[in-house]
Amino acid sequence: MAVAKALNPVNWLKFFQETVVFGPSMWLRGILPRNADGVVSINSRVGRISLRPSDSDINVLRQVFVYKDYDFDKFTQCSRIYEAYQAMIDAGRTPVIIDAGANIGAVSLWFARRFPKAKIVAIEPDPATVAVCRLNCAQYENIRVVEGAIGGGNGMVTLERPSHESWAVQTKRESRGNIQLFTVDALLEMAGIAADLLIVKIDIEGFESDLFASNTSWMPRAAVIVIELHDWLLPGRYTSVTFQKAIGLLHSEVLISGENLVFIK
Repeated sequence: MAVAKALNPVNWLKFFQETVVFGPSMWLRGILPRNADGVVSINSRVGRISLRPSDSDINVLRQVFVYKDYDFDKFTQCSRIYEAYQAMIDAGRTPVIIDAGANIGAVSLWFARRFPKAKIVAIEPDPATVAVCRLNCAQYENIRVVEGAIGGGNGMVTLERPSHESWAVQTKRESRGNIQLFTVDALLEMAGIAADLLIVKIDIEGFESDLFASNTSWMPRAAVIVIELHDWLLPGRYTSVTFQKAIGLLHSEVLISGENLVFIK
């Protein structure tokens, strides 16, 4: 069975893709020394990467660096993003990117390389994953990692783990929860008084139903909103309804990139 799996064309394709993007060291992740939390660190072609070989971290890295789900350069409308970025800088403002559901920080790393003068706030609720995110983001001074969840209002949440993979962790609003909720405005304040929203990326496993239920005045101020919706994952819960109502009020174009919907003003 192991031999058959190794000869699977899909596995060979992944091997080729990962080798081209990360270098051959990524394929040694299963045998490299791990720290007490099961994390290995690899010098790759996209920089030093920390990940857990036994978790979903490699899938997150593939989405960002191999499949390039957050590469907006392929869209004609991309010029508007860079124009908004430069206009903020020219006005003496700080472009801010919020990475909500940051996981191990891969998206933050992607944006940090493309928008070096932006302040990136990476928020992730899972403490174990936050630790890996901090390792990855430490190489960039313009990334701030926040341990917490994002929502439409203040409060607390608990974590639910429907599988063993960290990228599937879900949040649930609970008064007795142990993880703090932050609004978009609160995260924006962390970037300073001269902060302007450039990009808000949202991948929060269905909790978008809470995020867009209230306090959505930030939406028209964002040049780009990138979101993965989860109706497919949570049938019958209508987790995208609040987002649909809120985004319908904006004047924007919608594009598709991988699993994401990209709304550009």
